[in-house]
Amino acid sequence: MHANIWTGNKEQPKAEALAIAGDTILAKGSSSEILKLKGSKTEIIDLQGKFVSPGFIDSHVHLLMGGSSLLSVQLCEVNSKQAFISKIGAFSKTLDAGTWIVEGKWDHTLWGGILSNK
Repeated sequence: MHANIWTGNKEQPKAEALAIAGDTILAKGSSSEILKLKGSKTEIIDLQGKFVSPGFIDSHVHLLMGGSSLLSVQLCEVNSKQAFISKIGAFSKTLDAGTWIVEGKWDHTLWGGILSNK
């Protein structure tokens, strides 16, 4: 509401207001257009002319490491220590003896990491 929103859309490069539900933008337009969508539970935030832009997500990939990780064991959905050990064991059987396993893209938040008792 009362914002300076850069939309990134050539046909409508600026807007004054957004209608948002959860993490989804439902509509963009003038403050008066968006106010027409107001419901009984609508929260209105007046940005008093402040600038708004789309969120920027930095994937931050180190090109060589990112590429080589696609060729390694894929652990991002592993959710237990036993599954972690089993998946690495199975992958190791596809490699020549003495070959190091690097990367793996594992997510310790799913089960607490290699030091976890899970």
